[in-house]
Amino acid sequence: MVKKILSREKIITAEIQLIKNDTLLNFSILADHLGVKPQALYPYFKNQMDLNYVILSETVNKLNELLKTQLLGLTGKAALFQLALICRNEGLENIKLFHFIVTLPLKNAPTFTKKSIDELRNIFNSLLATAFKHAEIQLLAGRMIRNLIYGELLNVGTGWFVDKKISQSESFKWMIQESLDSLDKADKNF
Repeated sequence: MVKKILSREKIITAEIQLIKNDTLLNFSILADHLGVKPQALYPYFKNQMDLNYVILSETVNKLNELLKTQLLGLTGKAALFQLALICRNEGLENIKLFHFIVTLPLKNAPTFTKKSIDELRNIFNSLLATAFKHAEIQLLAGRMIRNLIYGELLNVGTGWFVDKKISQSESFKWMIQESLDSLDKADKNF
């Protein structure tokens, strides 16, 4: 019998593939997919939830690195606009993975996952601070951008936006720009 060589990376890659295929997730199914017994997974992950949080953390870490690279040198509304586009595009390219990670509860997430999320928040909040002076407007802008991204991913990603009169991408760009412009006016009049 040929011995299967496992690694943390192989397990994570296989789990992401199962997520993208809408497969029920548990160690038995994952082990079967990898051609091993479920017990072979435990040296790498404590349980299914541990693996789920690792996937969340690694996905957010990749997004963080992409944002740092793509937004280098940008500030203000231009940076926020690009952040929104990057998050939208990454989410749509990995829609099932996006749906999976946003449904994981953060309340009981392990420290390493919270650290990844905190880094994303710090990137986002630092850009908000370059665009708007007032904390209240920064908070509103942050919520608005997140809501537009999440709404876009849920609606476009599930096929709810089908009208071709205006492309999905162009309508998203318009909504982000209009919202940023409106908040900019509110910030100046605060």
